[in-house]
Parts: sequence; structure tokens; C-alpha cells
Amino acid sequence: RTMSERLASYATLRNAVRLAVPLATAGTLLVCFALLRRKRQQQATNETLLSRNVELRKHKYKKVADQSAPCATIIDSDASFAKHWPEFESRARQLGYCGLDCEWRWQNEFGEVGQLALLQLATDDGRALLIRVQRLTVVPPQLEAFLADRTVFKFGVGIDGDANKLAIDLGCDLSGWVDLRHLADRLPPDLVCHRRGLKPLANHMLSVDYFKLQWVARTDWELPCLTKQQVLYSALDAITGAMLAVEMSILIGESVENLCTQFIDVKHTTGPAGQQQRQTDFPGPTATQLNKKLPKFARQNPLYHNCQMLAPDDELMCTLDKRKADWYTERGLATVVSTDPILIIRLNFEPSGRPRGDQAYYLAERDNRCVVCGSVQGLQRKKIVPEEFRRHFPELLKSHKSHDILLLCGRCHAISERHTEAFKKELIHEFGLETASHTVAADQRAKSLAKALLAHASGKANIPEARLTEISSELKQIIATDLTTDAEDSDDEDEDSINSIPIKKLQAIVASAAKTPAQQSSQLARIVVQKCLDSGRLLELERRWRDHFLTSMKPKYLPEGWSVEHQHELLRPKLEQLVNGEPDD
Repeated sequence: RTMSERLASYATLRNAVRLAVPLATAGTLLVCFALLRRKRQQQATNETLLSRNVELRKHKYKKVADQSAPCATIIDSDASFAKHWPEFESRARQLGYCGLDCEWRWQNEFGEVGQLALLQLATDDGRALLIRVQRLTVVPPQLEAFLADRTVFKFGVGIDGDANKLAIDLGCDLSGWVDLRHLADRLPPDLVCHRRGLKPLANHMLSVDYFKLQWVARTDWELPCLTKQQVLYSALDAITGAMLAVEMSILIGESVENLCTQFIDVKHTTGPAGQQQRQTDFPGPTATQLNKKLPKFARQNPLYHNCQMLAPDDELMCTLDKRKADWYTERGLATVVSTDPILIIRLNFEPSGRPRGDQAYYLAERDNRCVVCGSVQGLQRKKIVPEEFRRHFPELLKSHKSHDILLLCGRCHAISERHTEAFKKELIHEFGLETASHTVAADQRAKSLAKALLAHASGKANIPEARLTEISSELKQIIATDLTTDAEDSDDEDEDSINSIPIKKLQAIVASAAKTPAQQSSQLARIVVQKCLDSGRLLELERRWRDHFLTSMKPKYLPEGWSVEHQHELLRPKLEQLVNGEPDD
């Protein structure tokens, strides 16, 4: 091609490009405008849909948000549960879902988390059951079956933590739970707020604002009577869960059942960018923290190895675990006879006694399974006579005795602990120790006030007179009702004092305050044991604990030879000698 032809071709191409660029730019702008218009239309549609659904359902919250309206039923006895549960269960099963939440005492200054105190269940019509589980004799089978039913969805935010708490404290399996944050993730960003807590979601999607009640979460849920604010707050938490699930399913355009099936019993997690979304109103114990408690108590190794120890003449003395057998052999006290199929050792010395009577219990092989239900998973040791009682028993009732240590699975162990706590309260009432059963919170408060007054008296602190009067008045009220701070008053009128409280008494308050609930429980147990020992009823107390375990748990797999009167005939004369101060032959 000639040069003139090439130049003409380039000119044509240049003109084509000049024409195409504006057209392409215009096309791009038209597409962008179309997308923007579509997005705005979708936003308008979403806002209209959200507004319409809020208006349709807001009336259901009107009565709930009114503190004077009876929106919740409090269950605080077996009779009230039997009266109100059937109606609620029928409604919840008909709907196929409910809202669920739990409340318990927050960590105190000792880092101790309280037992589950309140279980809230609610439907989206504004009706809620507030079950004070500690007031029930046992967890009702109907409630236990309902919680374990996967066909009934239980909605909440961070509900995996409630599931763990129910398992740890009540031994109840919670199935069918769905974290509402899974559903919130399915919504368009303009329909859901950035914060994914229950209260922000309720405020944004339902126009229900109860942020002002946040402080109620930190109150004492074990009070004799719940306050109006506690009732309102706890009811709203459960009702909001059910309402939000329905709202989200409507906005997403799927039924509750179809929407939630994939999220059943699935914990909600977020990446590093979403950490703020997981923050709840208060930094309470998380599901991860609660989970740490489960493996800590469950045994990783079998309790019973069923090794055998023989006397020098080959008479069977007892069965024991491998660690104890190794202890004898390592010190030259026994030699290994056999290792297959089980470890058998023979003593190198004549033992002080031979098995007789009830001691035959220690000769039988024992199975590593729950003595109540037969499960072999998550086994824990259960002390039939609680440690705070047994530690105050005479040595002859404790030494080399494992009769009252049995294996329970996690679920049975939690149920048994509830029965144990109930029997402790029964004993405290029987021995007239109700007034001594003070709370550690009051004890620590008295100690704190007394330390403040002592600091003022020593010159380490300068407390204004008005505040000093307030501290003294509060301390006097606690002293009047708290036996642990009831130090002996001095008859010396000239004794140093602050606002009529003697310095010596303040020092006694600081010194005598129980530091932990375990110390408080041990003090009461010591009094009960001492009274039984003085009256010759200590073996009866031990028998009552064993009887209580049998009647409350009804174990089906007790080891052979286990008895409520274990060795009592042998121990009774020795115990009488001990009480009378006679030497033991």
C-alpha cells in the first residue's frame, strides 16, 4: 500500500475512535444511573416493607412495654409450673418457635459466677414465662423434653452461652436453638443496624427501645421477689427474640422453618472486622468461658483400673487404681505378680487387717459408667457426702474410704448437685441455722465499711462527717442482722469508738468476715457435724446423705456391695469411744 492509502486509513481509524469514546462514556453513565436508580427504588421498597411490618406488629409490644401490664407469668413453685406450663407449651409447639433467654448472678469480686436463676420463654404475642429454676424441686420432665426438642426453634442472641449454662447448672440439653445474628446476616445492609445485639436490633427493626433498662441485667436475680424492672426486662428479652425472628423471616421472604433449618445449633462467629458487632451490653461470661468448665470437671482417664492387691498368702485385699499400685511397688512394699490382663501386686508385709463384713465392697470390680443412667461419656466424681461436711468428720470415718465417691455423667451430676443444695438447706433449717446462713455479699459489705471507718480513725483517710454518718448507719443495720459480725460488745464506756461503734468491734468485723461462699458453707457444715457428733448422730447424718442420693437420683448401676449402712456396725463403738474421750483399742 502506498503512503497516501495508509494515511487515509489512519485518519478513518482516528475518526472512529473519536466517535466511540463519547458513546462508551455515555453508555457507562447510563448504566451507572440505572443501577443507582434501581438501588434507590430497592431502598424505598425495603423501607416501606420495614415500616409496614413494624406498624403491623408494634401494637403487640405496646402492652409489653407498659410496665403496668401483666405481660409475664412468674413460675416460682412446682404447683405454678404445673398450672401454666401446658398452655404455653401448646402455643409454642403450635407456632414451632419461641424466644429464650437466661439470667444469672454476674461475677462478684471473687470472680465467681452464680447458678442459673431465671429461664425466660416467650412467644411473639407478648406472653412470657419467667421460670425461677432454683425455686423448683427438680427440673420438670416436660420442660426438659421441650428444651431438647429440635423441632421447636429457640431464638436469641448469643444463645449458645445460654445453652452451655443450662447444661452446666441444670443438666439440660438445649437443642433447636438459633442465633438471630445468622438471620440478620441474610438481610440487606440498609435493613439491619451495624450492632447485632438484641437491643440494637429490636430498636432498629421493631422500634422497641429498652436500653434504659440495661442496668437491670446486673441486679440480683436471686432476690425473694423480682422487681417490676426485672420482670419487664427479662420478659422483653425473650419476647424480642421471638418477634425479631418473625420480622426477619418476613423481610427475607422465607418461612421461619425454611430459614432457620440451616442454622440450628450453629454458633455465630465474626471475623476481626466484626468484633464490635459481637459486643453485648455488658461483658458477662461468654460461651467460650463457660465451655472451659465442662472438660475441666469431666474425667479424661478412667477412675477404676480394677488392679488387685494381694496379701502375702495371696488373699485378695482390695481393688485399686494403677497409680496407687505403682506407689506400693516403687517403695518396695509390694511386688508385681501379673500385668496381663490386669495389674496384680502382692504385699511384702503382713497388713494390719483383712477384709471382713462390709469391707468386701472394696474387693469387687467396678465399672467406669454413670451409676444413675449408665452413660460412659463425660464422667465426673460425685461425693455423696459433700466435702464441706466430710472434712469435719473424725479421721476414722475418712481414712482410706472411697465408698461415697461414685461416677456420674455431666447431666446426672448437675441434677444431683441441685438435689444436694436443696438437702443442705433442709439441714440448715433443721438445725436452726437460718440466721447464720448470711450472704457473703452482706459480709463483705460490712467488712468494707468497717475498713473505711478504721482508715478514718487511723488518719489514713479523711471521710467527711456526713459520709461518715452514712457509713456508720449502714454498718449498724448489717451488724443487727448478721451473726458473723456480731462481735462481743465491750462494757468499757471509755473505749475508743467511731459513731458509737467500738474500734475493737470494727477490727473483729474485718477479721471474721467470710471470704468466699465456700467458706460460708463450710462454717455452717462444721456446726451441723459438731452437733451430730456431740449428740451421737454422726453416723445417722452420713446415712441420711446416702439415703437422699438413693431417693433423689434412683441409681440403677451402683457398685456391688454399696450400702447406706456401710461399716456402721464396725465404726459405731469406735466413734462412741472417741466422743467419750476413751482410748481406741
